[in-house]
Amino acid sequence: MRNLLLALSIGLLLGIGLAFGLEYLDYTVRSPDALELVYGTPTLGLVGMVETGQKGAVESNGDVDSAHNLTVSAPRSPQAEAIRSLRTSVQVAGLSRPLRSLLVTSSLPGEGKTFVSANLAVSMAQYGQTVILVDLDLRKPDIHQIFGIKREPGFTNLVLGNEARALASIRPQMQALVEQLRQRRIGKAHIHINPA
Repeated sequence: MRNLLLALSIGLLLGIGLAFGLEYLDYTVRSPDALELVYGTPTLGLVGMVETGQKGAVESNGDVDSAHNLTVSAPRSPQAEAIRSLRTSVQVAGLSRPLRSLLVTSSLPGEGKTFVSANLAVSMAQYGQTVILVDLDLRKPDIHQIFGIKREPGFTNLVLGNEARALASIRPQMQALVEQLRQRRIGKAHIHINPA
């Protein structure tokens, strides 16, 4: 009985020690506050999870799918408000020095880079800003599907030296996309809520 209690005590102490040791060695950033504290990088906004259904799908009528166009399809949703708040934070961050480019990235796949960049681009365009959205996700690009344009030629073609062919093909696609946006085929909102 005495050996059993001793073994249980040692096992308990080793378990607690192991738990504390693993916690001490864990460098995972678990909150925006921790990110700001550790790296000195401010958090511009947080966007909640959204069910996108079929990722990057273009609806049968040619419109952008509603999950990637929340600021128009669901303007009062918490996620659309978070996107508008993010847009405002980006604009405020650019007051002291105008922003010419913005990078949307994440540490892992599936964390919402495409969702955030597409919605942020639409929100900024709704606000009257000129936006050029470039999908540089070379592993799994989706922006072309969201806005219903051809995938190739693209950025890789430009990098590999096929500039003339790529630009000749991209220019008509971009003109068609601009016309699509002008005709408001990305969706129609009954309620326009632009300020964050």
